[in-house]
Amino acid sequence: MFAHQAFDELCCPCRFQVKEENPEADFKDVSSTLGAKWKALSAEEKQPYEERYRQEKEAYLQVVGQEKREAEAMKLLEEQQMQWTAKELLDQYLKFRQEAEEGDCNKGKRKNSKKDKDPSKPKQPMSAYFVYSQERRAALVAEKKNVPEVMDLLSYNISIVSMRAHLC
Repeated sequence: MFAHQAFDELCCPCRFQVKEENPEADFKDVSSTLGAKWKALSAEEKQPYEERYRQEKEAYLQVVGQEKREAEAMKLLEEQQMQWTAKELLDQYLKFRQEAEEGDCNKGKRKNSKKDKDPSKPKQPMSAYFVYSQERRAALVAEKKNVPEVMDLLSYNISIVSMRAHLC
């Protein structure tokens, strides 16, 4: 909703009447005729139009003021969120740097500080690939193959065995 000028309050209803009286008149002619009618009105006759204009202007300013306050509040909220995000990123970075510095100081300690294994705990069983590799490795080493060749052949052989299993 926007505020009309008092003159517009008069013109809206009269515009059609002037256009009917002068169908050939263009916008300029209609506006000139309406302007002359406005000037001819007395202050008392203009008063209802001016009062309606003041009321609409007041309502308009209230709406615009509310929208402006809401926009300012949203802007402040966004700025605050950006500050929080920046603070969180800075905190993460400082924590990362601190952990990295502590990690550099404790590098030697980490290697020697393995968890103690429970000697009574049974070992996990070997996977099918390791069982297969263990059986085939002895034959490949006997053929004087080096470690990379043995691993390549074992990987190749296990892939062939698994493809055959899928096909059957």
